Amino acid sequence: MRDTSFTPYQAWIKIRKDFPQAKIVTPRPLKGLIADYGVVYVSLPETPYGKRDLHLDIFRPESTGKYPALLMRRLEIRKSNDAKSIGSE
Repeated sequence: MRDTSFTPYQAWIKIRKDFPQAKIVTPRPLKGLIADYGVVYVSLPETPYGKRDLHLDIFRPESTGKYPALLMRRLEIRKSNDAKSIGSE
């Protein structure tokens, strides 16, 4: 099965001819903030695509103590004409 995942690089390749000034944005955490990218929060042993790890990006203050944190769940969206691969159970 062909991987049709979206990436910023793939989008840039498609638009660079019409928008030569376009650039891929790189994340820059704020001062005093710790960013942990790609933290695995669960592993799924059996999916239509095989074993999958689900990831979070975690942003929290450098200071110790009780502070809020921001958890951003990463989503993988797949396109396919195969109904089984998009969860039609």
